[in-house]
Amino acid sequence: IINNKKSFGEVRHYHTCRYDKFDNCWYRSTGDSASQCKIWKSQDDGDTWNEIHHNINYKINDKNDPRIFRHTAVYIEDKYLYWATDDRLDGNSRFFRLNKDDMKTIKCYDKLGNNEVRCLVKVNDEYFITISESSRGVVPATSIYLVNKITGKSDLLTDLNYSFKRTHGFNACISSKFAVDNKFYVPFFESQGPIEDFYTPLLIFEIEINK
Repeated sequence: IINNKKSFGEVRHYHTCRYDKFDNCWYRSTGDSASQCKIWKSQDDGDTWNEIHHNINYKINDKNDPRIFRHTAVYIEDKYLYWATDDRLDGNSRFFRLNKDDMKTIKCYDKLGNNEVRCLVKVNDEYFITISESSRGVVPATSIYLVNKITGKSDLLTDLNYSFKRTHGFNACISSKFAVDNKFYVPFFESQGPIEDFYTPLLIFEIEINK
């Protein structure tokens, strides 16, 4: 079902494949076009996969939009799946929570800026960090949000208004998945030339949550 040619088959490529230690199963997601954005579940270590998104009904601008399932980062807990969209559904990326016990129950959280989200990091039991990519010359290039998974409220921490030579900033937002001493590390790739020509600045940012 995977086809990387320009004509693209049922699915262009995988986005995520994660093990659920709570239910002893696997979840994977695919993309990129609307018809290719799907979520699958396996309960036999990948021998068979079942699509689970068919039961989910969520409308964007009064239309069913399967792009809500397009994501490159997902976090799994005992009761929920969390992800931020790798797509701009109504001009903004969104944050979603799916109830694993009721696959028809999905919650849409606040907007996360006007670029696709690539990185999702759990800060503690209450908060996530999302980092959007840099692409298509959209300003701001990258936005970093703090998302409260309980209330659904998102707060913009900072915008990074840098300018890259490359037109696609996929690598410009892949941060460390965990903090070391509350610090996150984000490499930036500015060149599309040979590897020896890469200029790789490193963004280091620290998150401190005061209640």
